[in-house]
Amino acid sequence: MKLWQRMGLLILLLSAALTCYTVGFASGAIGLLLSGVILEITFWFGLLCTKPQSLPKSTTVN
Repeated sequence: MKLWQRMGLLILLLSAALTCYTVGFASGAIGLLLSGVILEITFWFGLLCTKPQSLPKSTTVN
């Protein structure tokens, strides 16, 4: 996944979590609060999880 796509997805997850928190606190809906928690956990796992970088292949011939 490209960097800009990953960052866009993370921003979307965080904004969705904040929206769920806001609506959940205002209305007292436990389901929205739990949705916010799940979205935030997904955000943090996506932010902290990194794939190992592959090493560049050598261009020299033996």
